[in-house]
Order: sequence, then C-alpha cells, then structure tokens
Amino acid sequence: MNSELVSYEELMELYGELPFSLNSVLNNWIKSEHTSINKSLKGEYNGHYKMKHTMATKQIIGKHTKSLWKSNSYSKMRMVEGLKSSGLIQKGKIKTPREIRTCVLCETEFEVLITSNKSYCSRECSGKTAIRLATEIYVDHRHEIHNLIRSYVLDWTLKNEELVLSTPLNRITPTISKLLEEIFLLYRIKDIRVITKAVLGEDLGRKELIRFMKKYSREKIC
Repeated sequence: MNSELVSYEELMELYGELPFSLNSVLNNWIKSEHTSINKSLKGEYNGHYKMKHTMATKQIIGKHTKSLWKSNSYSKMRMVEGLKSSGLIQKGKIKTPREIRTCVLCETEFEVLITSNKSYCSRECSGKTAIRLATEIYVDHRHEIHNLIRSYVLDWTLKNEELVLSTPLNRITPTISKLLEEIFLLYRIKDIRVITKAVLGEDLGRKELIRFMKKYSREKIC
C-alpha cells in the first residue's frame, strides 16, 4: 500500500475546506478509547526519547525554524503564543527604566516606570487626595453661592422696601415666598435654612431673616 508523508501545515490546508477542523479530529482521536496504540507523547512513548540530533539535523531544524519565523503561517502564530505564555518573548527587549518617587500625600517611596505619571504610592492615597480636592471645590462653590444669595437678598430688599417694611411678623410667608421663588430660579436653592445661613451666617429662621431685611432697609433709607 502506498503512503505519503504530509506536514502539519499541509494538513491544515486540506482541512480548511472541510466542515470540521483538524484539531477537532485530533482531539477526538486522542480521547477515544477504541484505538489500539498509545497516544501519550511523554517519556518513553515520545518518538525522540533518548535520541540526540546530529549536527546536520540540528542545522536542518534551525533553517526550517528560521523560515517559519519569516512567514505568516499558523505555525509561527503558535510559536509566538508559546513564547508569550512562557514569558521568553520579553527576553532581548529594551526595558523601560524605573525610578524611585515619593508619594505626594504620605511621602512613602515607591518604584515606578520613568514614563509613568503616577504620583501616589497607592489607590488609597490617590483616593484621599481626590476626596479632599472634591471637598475643597464643593466648599468654594458653596461659599460663592452663599455670597451671591446674600447679595441678591440685599438688592431685593432695597427694590421692595415698602413690601419688606410693611410685612408683619405674623404674615411673613407671602413676602418670603416671592423672594424664595426668584432665588430658586437663579441658583436652584429653595431650602430656607441654606438661604438664612447665606444671609445671616447661620440658620436663624424666617422671622430673623425678615427682621434683618427690615433693619437693612431702614439703615439704607437713613
């Protein structure tokens, strides 16, 4: 019976036109319990067990390997994947230098790539800094809003002097409601506690706010 020896690459091409892959055929054969030969390639069952290559064979293997590296074949892809999994692919590469830096928060020294923009030794330190910066921005924004609200209340008081001065302390809501509506439209703030704190420095309630507005109006008139 005639037979022909074919390479793995040639088999891959042959199976490329079939509805099933070469790998699936090999896996089914390896896992099958109905074959009579041993399918293990380890130890004494390896075809090259206790055999050494001659110098000529090594040269042939080396030449063939070089040709595979120059190609874009499936074998080259498998060789690259094997190197990646073993870590050997990193050998020979120029490594990026590292340097020792000091954490800007806790002043702990840490090693980092020289190209990195890392300034903190850990996520905990960077997180604390982010929270602090966010808090500072919030406080500055709140302070700015409070100043704007105070200025608006003072201007509104002067523009509505008669209404403010004629407002009895037991009927504050109609007057205050108009002011609160305008503040909400401008600054999206409607909490009377926030508004009184912005104007008076602390939450003293509506009655104290209208008293302050009356006093401010009288002083300006005088």
